[in-house]
Amino acid sequence: VEREGMFHLVASRAGQPLADLEWVTHARRAVEVLAARPAGAAMLAAVEYQTFVAMKEGSAHELTTWADRAVALASELGLPEPDGAIGRRGYVRTMFGDREGLDDLSRAVAAAVGTRVVTRLPLTVKVSGT
Repeated sequence: VEREGMFHLVASRAGQPLADLEWVTHARRAVEVLAARPAGAAMLAAVEYQTFVAMKEGSAHELTTWADRAVALASELGLPEPDGAIGRRGYVRTMFGDREGLDDLSRAVAAAVGTRVVTRLPLTVKVSGT
């Protein structure tokens, strides 16, 4: 089950820049498949990725809902904060005039630096406009 879920997650990530119209379906399917197992890092990755899907679809409410879910899941699992989800939530919040979105953006940068995920740090900084 986890292998199938990860396949859908990878297929979605690969298909999106290739203009594969099924990339959103794969992203959603990853969450569905992984939900059949106890939550773990793979589920966190799939949930965090939903914030990207929601951003691409232009759904601020859905993005915020998925980001909140990713943050809660990471905390529940004792895993590092999902910097991508927090950064996207911060971006959306600031776009709608919520100054607390800036706190999310700072938190996302700190999470990326804290886990030494330097490959994602430029995206986090780019999204924050700094």
